Amino acid sequence: MLYERITREHDNRKYKRKPAKGNLILELERIINSTHKIIGFDGYVIPKNGNRVTLLLYCREYNQELVKDTELADLARILFDEMDKEVDFNIARKFSKKLECDLSCVFTPYNYPKDDEDALKKEIILFPKINIEKKVKRINVDGLRVLLKNYEKRATRKPVTFIPTRLEYYLANIPRDQWKIAFPGDADGILMDENYNVQAILEYKSDTQGRILEEESIQKYTADSTRFSVLDDFCKLLDVPLVVVFWSDTHSNTKITIRNSAKGIENSLPIIKSNDYSSCAKEIYDVLLNLNKHMDKLALL
Repeated sequence: MLYERITREHDNRKYKRKPAKGNLILELERIINSTHKIIGFDGYVIPKNGNRVTLLLYCREYNQELVKDTELADLARILFDEMDKEVDFNIARKFSKKLECDLSCVFTPYNYPKDDEDALKKEIILFPKINIEKKVKRINVDGLRVLLKNYEKRATRKPVTFIPTRLEYYLANIPRDQWKIAFPGDADGILMDENYNVQAILEYKSDTQGRILEEESIQKYTADSTRFSVLDDFCKLLDVPLVVVFWSDTHSNTKITIRNSAKGIENSLPIIKSNDYSSCAKEIYDVLLNLNKHMDKLALL
């Protein structure tokens, strides 16, 4: 029913796919969940003043052919039940309550919108405040823009090629003179202890261009400068470090950069060299369990 959030190329000719989370990250999160809690969000909004989170967001595409002529109430129930299998809404709700912000879910038919005319159709199924109630409504792309504007989404625009859903692609790649509001950036992983106290924000950077691992750094991703600026604000609000995991699906070596967002400084640990993802994931997990010790050694405290 729901399509997996797999990054694909929206070029109307072919679809090159890569997993949003490869085997290393899946293994890492499996290990984390054995003692801690970790959850990600497809989008989140922090206004420009950076003093609060206003919205946490999930976005999924669904197979419209499987639910033809289904009434909105029944369709909403089906989609929510499917999403509930993928996301731990208990953790998501507790986290949104901690931040005193809304939690929303957006569902669209696969590859919606195909063009500007299609974007006018009310094909988006929106749960506006799923942390409070399961009320649902249909909106179009402009309706979603209004929603994001009301939550004080920052005015940013970054053209993208590889992205999980057509909706996110459409919002990011309309002509500059028509630009309004793009879809917010995602949060790969919020690491929490068993009492839901946040320990760190994780950012996964996968190598798709054959980069030299030793030379990887946050500063190289200039196109993501706004994304990292918002992540900095997120970390400051939660008073936690940002942990960037540079990984590849072609080898099992990894580089970890830890950033103290409050001080605006960062440093990297020695390259983790492993023969397999399982061993590498365990070493990353050990770093996460001892963040303060590593931050002290890297002069980040």
